[in-house]
Amino acid sequence: MLRKPLLALLMMLAAASALAHPPPVFLVSADNPYDEADLPQLDALYRAAGKVTFLAHLGDIKAGTSSCQDTAYQRMAALFKAQSAPLVYSPGDNDWTDCRRLVAGDFDPQERLARLRQVFFDDPSVLRLDQLGVHRPKALARDYPELFWFRYGHVLFINWHVVGSDNNRLSDDPAAMAEYQARSQANMLITAAALRGYKGYLRAIVVMTHASMSLDRPLPPRGYRPTHRLLKQLLAETKAPVLLIHGDDHTYLHDQPWLGRPNGERLWRLELPGYPRMAGVKVEFVKDKQAPFRFTELELPAPDLPKNRPPD
Repeated sequence: MLRKPLLALLMMLAAASALAHPPPVFLVSADNPYDEADLPQLDALYRAAGKVTFLAHLGDIKAGTSSCQDTAYQRMAALFKAQSAPLVYSPGDNDWTDCRRLVAGDFDPQERLARLRQVFFDDPSVLRLDQLGVHRPKALARDYPELFWFRYGHVLFINWHVVGSDNNRLSDDPAAMAEYQARSQANMLITAAALRGYKGYLRAIVVMTHASMSLDRPLPPRGYRPTHRLLKQLLAETKAPVLLIHGDDHTYLHDQPWLGRPNGERLWRLELPGYPRMAGVKVEFVKDKQAPFRFTELELPAPDLPKNRPPD
């Protein structure tokens, strides 16, 4: 006798929950600024996005040929801290792996990565990730603060750390190989934790990282093969659409690169514009199984600066 009233109550509660958590809207950018003079432009781009659930920067906060001194990190951290919305950050190769270059200061990449983690993640007021309710397993929280997941409404977000320059996989450098292997394992652990942590209905899964990972190649470079396997596993273990967002190639593109492969019809890719353009992409969710994501490119006029530096 109570089944119908109880069912109606449950439906009302579900509807109220959906209204309380409307689909997120966020602006994501990467591969900027390559010059300190571009910092005000990036700030203006973020402010032009209007009210968003969060902002995201997917790596390369500086040029690969510019100095990796602390000041480069501190300037960007100050810009992130000044935004009104919380900010998701996934490091890029210019931010630490390429710091081994002489022109970038001949730094130890792992020392720079440790410093980058201190500047951006030790102080919670820089990114304000607590506002998004991020989760990290205890085993990863100390050594990999950039790896986390969070849920907004029925959308699951996972932040990976995969970078350009073949993901720091250098076969003749034991320290680099150890770092690469440990971080690949950590990406796998955060993904497993995210799927365990949220077993409810998923409207979509969004994975954010820096590297383009050569998704169009059947056999990618060795540095990205663990991530390809992880992406295939994510598609196999879930039923929701998966949106992979990355930078690295500086070209605006959204497509389905794995059509024809197992579960490939559920994978969408968003590749972000980058230097010399000052642009980002606003992402929204729509009720359309054929195209569940809406992408709106947002670009500011390029500053009057020399553009003779190649993308790196």
